[in-house]
Amino acid sequence: MTQHQTTSDLAVLAGRYEIAADAPAPQFDTPTARAYRAIDRVRPGDPHVALICAPEWPPRQDLIDSLVSMRVDELMTPRAYGVVDWQPIARRCTALVFAEPGGGRIVGPSAETIDPMAEDEIVGAVLPSVLTALKALFGLRITHRAIRPDNLYRTTGDKRIVLGEFVSAPPALAQPLVYETIESGMAQPAGRGAGSVADDLYALGVTIVALLSGRVPCHGLTDEQILARKMARGSLATLLDDWRPPVRLLEPLRGLLADDPRERWNLDDLRGWIESRRLTNKQVLAAKKAARPLELGGAAHITARSVAAAMIRDPAEAARSIRTGEFDAWLTRSLADPERTAAVALALGETANVDPATPENRLAARVAMALDPRAPLRYAGFSMMVDGIGPALLEACRAGTGAATIAEALMARLPHFLLGVQTRGRSEASPEVRHLDRMRQLLGDRRPGFGIERLLYELNPGLHCLSPAVERHHVVAPSDLLPALEAASTDGRIGDAPIDRHIAAFIAARCRSAIHDWHDALASADPTERSIGTLRVLAKLQGHYGPAALPSLGERMRPCLPLLVERFRSRSRRQRLKAMIGKLGGQGQFGAMVKLVANPDELRRDEAEFQAARAESAALKQAAAALRRRSELRAREVVRLGGRLSIAASVFAAWTAAVVSLVVAG
Repeated sequence: MTQHQTTSDLAVLAGRYEIAADAPAPQFDTPTARAYRAIDRVRPGDPHVALICAPEWPPRQDLIDSLVSMRVDELMTPRAYGVVDWQPIARRCTALVFAEPGGGRIVGPSAETIDPMAEDEIVGAVLPSVLTALKALFGLRITHRAIRPDNLYRTTGDKRIVLGEFVSAPPALAQPLVYETIESGMAQPAGRGAGSVADDLYALGVTIVALLSGRVPCHGLTDEQILARKMARGSLATLLDDWRPPVRLLEPLRGLLADDPRERWNLDDLRGWIESRRLTNKQVLAAKKAARPLELGGAAHITARSVAAAMIRDPAEAARSIRTGEFDAWLTRSLADPERTAAVALALGETANVDPATPENRLAARVAMALDPRAPLRYAGFSMMVDGIGPALLEACRAGTGAATIAEALMARLPHFLLGVQTRGRSEASPEVRHLDRMRQLLGDRRPGFGIERLLYELNPGLHCLSPAVERHHVVAPSDLLPALEAASTDGRIGDAPIDRHIAAFIAARCRSAIHDWHDALASADPTERSIGTLRVLAKLQGHYGPAALPSLGERMRPCLPLLVERFRSRSRRQRLKAMIGKLGGQGQFGAMVKLVANPDELRRDEAEFQAARAESAALKQAAAALRRRSELRAREVVRLGGRLSIAASVFAAWTAAVVSLVVAG
């Protein structure tokens, strides 16, 4: 991601594009970004527009790098992107710069009615231009997911149409439901996912209807009503309603708006029609209808899709129908669809592993997926495609509710089951399943750097760090993390532990090559181990990305250093290290801090010296004890000899007294 400069209300992206906050370009606004004029310092005569993305949603980071170098006249692709200081909202935001289409929008963003477009312009300009743009994208396995009338632009000097931007927010997030297929429309907007070429071609079909008829299809209906009508009548009939398209365009509309993706036209079909080639109709069996309805939720249902939707709306009623055998009788005798029956049997077989505390939601979710495998994963109020789990999880986390429910669905292997029924059991070794397995492992680990926070960053590549300490700094690149922490420390926005769970998860997801084997230390119950772990992480980040000095953050960490110094046995070494701590804390050089207080060689040397001193002390104690024992032996010998001499003296005295007595007597 490119760097930026900021001067007053002027942000400079990549040292080249000047973005002025006082030069809005509302004709290029999107539902999730505001547009401003941008000046290219290298080619100031070429008009550019910059989108300042809403900080609530990450851009499609995984696509942008490959699109920056793409040049397709019929497609708006970013020329540069990065994070800039955006003064109007006093925070940093992602900015995207595009070459400006010359002719402006075909339709305003809030238009309910449209000036009808001529049939010849649809055939001669819109369809060929969008086809060229989509061909370039699909060659890179990229979907657009934002095709609608207000995202089409005219050019100056020719008849080309430019397909608007599609990377400033998660795929299909801002797409009105009417432009989405039935299956994608079942998902919450954040959980629609990147989808496939079939989703983009369907949206193109709806766009053609809008441009030709001069009105947004289904205007005045709620999303629920639109979806219900599409499911009951089919997309084509719902979207056309009482309007009749030109005869020449009826064939491509039927092909683009087919509800079964196997029947829907692909790019080759559309190109063939534009080139006036004869197309062969695709024959696909219609969805089976049951001979008799199944009563669920106060309504009668005759299709598998309708029953699945009813089960999701009322899991308790679904569980009752399943457990009493009522559903099984309908499935085997009335619907009589062997493929769906086999999938339901698999779903019911796996429910033996369901947590008894919440069986109904999971039971209903599995059976619904077996009945309607093209529908999104629907569980406990959430609805998302497998590739839309990341944005859906982000939405739940920001709302402060529901993240645990999505995590529960992952741990229960519901996405695995959906992929299995979609591929008829051929997904077990697929990259998608391996990815889901890894996400479950990350989710099940409770250490800092894992859990729900880790999934947020793994599943949303463009997401900035959401730690409260640095959120407004919009840290997307690892190199921006320490400067943001330094600023947060200066402002007093971090406590004694600068690495919270969000920062730990961001580091783990974005800095794998630079930092590893640190999670246990941060998860330790021992404050000393946690401090060491924090210092090591900061040191590795600083050594890999800079900056060379982080004085405020160093001061923030200085109180933990004396505790680390106390691990050393040598009094003189402790005194020497304590004398050096003050200088290092003020400099904010974490590598030097680690070498000073957490150097394994120094610790081993200190321990060796301690053991040597202890051995020497023990030897001295043993020598002193030996001396004491010898002194005690000498004392006892003196006493013994003294006793003997005393006896001898007494005998001699008695003998002498006797002799004297005899002499006197004689």
